[in-house]
Amino acid sequence: MNAHIISRLEDLIRKGTELMPEGGSEFSGYNAKKQSRYLLWRKNCLDAIGAIGDEGAVFSAKVTDDENGMYFYHSSVQRIVTVLEEAKVCVHSAIEAAELRAREEEKAREEQAQREAEARERERIEAEAREAARLEAEQDRLKAEALERERLEAEARERERLEAETRERERLEAETRERERLEAEAQEAARRAEEERQTAREAEMARAARETEEREAEAREEARKQIEALEDARMQEALAQTRREKELAVVRAREEAETAAKIDGRPKIFLCSLTNHVMLKQLQKFFTDHSLEYTLITHTDGDWSSLDSLAGGVAHFAVFLLSDRYHGQELMALGYIAGKYPSVNLCCIHAHTLALGDLLPGVSKKVFTVSFDEVKTGLVNELKATGWTVAN
Repeated sequence: MNAHIISRLEDLIRKGTELMPEGGSEFSGYNAKKQSRYLLWRKNCLDAIGAIGDEGAVFSAKVTDDENGMYFYHSSVQRIVTVLEEAKVCVHSAIEAAELRAREEEKAREEQAQREAEARERERIEAEAREAARLEAEQDRLKAEALERERLEAEARERERLEAETRERERLEAETRERERLEAEAQEAARRAEEERQTAREAEMARAARETEEREAEAREEARKQIEALEDARMQEALAQTRREKELAVVRAREEAETAAKIDGRPKIFLCSLTNHVMLKQLQKFFTDHSLEYTLITHTDGDWSSLDSLAGGVAHFAVFLLSDRYHGQELMALGYIAGKYPSVNLCCIHAHTLALGDLLPGVSKKVFTVSFDEVKTGLVNELKATGWTVAN
């Protein structure tokens, strides 16, 4: 490639040398007749310089920087020829440098090949040494294995001898133990026979003692049953007396309530509720709207200490507003009212989601799920049926 560039530069230098005498001067002007031939030659020169590579940019700049370079002057041709010669020298220098580098690279490759050959030779020698060492080690190992086999065979023969002696000794010991075992079994059989006879005698004595104890226990059980029968009879009589007394107390309480109601002219209502129950104000408004007299009994956090203020009170109705959180304590208060005032009619109002169980203390229960309007209507009808005068 570089040789082609040099040949092309030389051809352009030759053509430029031929054109140079025909170029114009500053006094006579440029040669317009052969201007196109000059421009074509100048273009070919720039193309050849550009083919040099990065170094050709400097020479191209020298050509293009000429103010009269676009016109066919003698000086323009001479300037370009000078640049071409400089470029030719540069290309020659590049060729020589490339050849020098090639020679150096070739020398380096030869040295590298020599070093690799020497390394391979060293590796071969080392491999032969390792192989010799391995063979020597293998011979030593075979000798050691032979000696080890001889030692193991001797130990095996010694173990066999010792095992034979041990088996014989164990056989003799086993025969001795067997004789001792047979003698011990004979002695144990005699001992067990004696124990069985002794156990039979003790069992007979124990059986006789148990029969005696069973007869005594039957006698004690019969006496206990007779005593329990007498106690049951006395208990039934006491319970019957208690029931009669309770029935008389209920009758007296009812009579007292009716008498008090006649004296007061209006039955009373106990309204029992949590202080901040959501339905308390609605129920109070209901009683007020219907001119119903009531006594409010409230509690806070399950505290029913206000029940003590009802001593001697008489009422026909006790209305309980049960809460989700304290309904257990409220049911205990309900039982208290039911026990203290047997003649009072009890009414519980609670959310349908509240589970109260199967029984309330001291109260027979009927459950109805109704709206609050139905509660008010049913309560008015019930009050009217028992003699109340209810304003509509």
